[in-house]
Amino acid sequence: MSKEVKTLCPYCGVGCGLLASGDGVRISKVRGDPKHPANFGKLCPKGGSIAQTLDVATRLRSAMVRTRDANPGDRLSTPFTPITPSRAIERIATKLRHVLDTYGPESIAFYLSGQMTTEAQYVAGKFAKACLRTNHCDSNSRLCMSSAAAGMNLSLGSDGPPTCYDDIDHADVVLVIGSNMAEAHPVTFDRIKARRKADPGIELIVIDPRRTPTARAADLHLFSTPGSDLTLANSLLHVAIDFQRRGDHV
Repeated sequence: MSKEVKTLCPYCGVGCGLLASGDGVRISKVRGDPKHPANFGKLCPKGGSIAQTLDVATRLRSAMVRTRDANPGDRLSTPFTPITPSRAIERIATKLRHVLDTYGPESIAFYLSGQMTTEAQYVAGKFAKACLRTNHCDSNSRLCMSSAAAGMNLSLGSDGPPTCYDDIDHADVVLVIGSNMAEAHPVTFDRIKARRKADPGIELIVIDPRRTPTARAADLHLFSTPGSDLTLANSLLHVAIDFQRRGDHV
């Protein structure tokens, strides 16, 4: 077996550590890194099956194109044809130039992925605004993480959550709002379950309009109606501030 290389799971935000091994060219096996502080060797089914998705016959090996002229009457039935990366880039550039010249810059829009690196986001933004002259360039990072960063800056003074996974091991109450972490982040949820098993007095409170597996495991499930989450959060803050003013323990 080749030497194991430390890496990270590419899926959710838990950031589980992996140990990957292979023949030096292809990864053939992954396992959880027992020394990584996010998962201590545990993996969910997605992370544990990464190696099975890397070297399979159904993965694309080249760019593919479906030509309009092959079957004008039913284009979707026309099979894809592999082309070289250089031809694919040339084809995309030609199409973009046609759209730009025919309909103008405002006809082109970019919707970027939060999975892109900061550098890739920067290049894509410059390409859209400086090269193609369109302002229609957005990313799901703005819709998701930018709003979270703004909220954390206002409430906590930092755009990163001021907590770590070790806090779970010292918590008396765990409050989960709008997250089905039992299915979405099972490794972290397993840590919460381990904490509750070690101390049965620990309370798990879940706020969610759905009865998810996370909610079913809770000591208290608050069925919030859609749209009422902000009102509920402000109410909790009001109670916490009132307790603090009176010198009580929250």
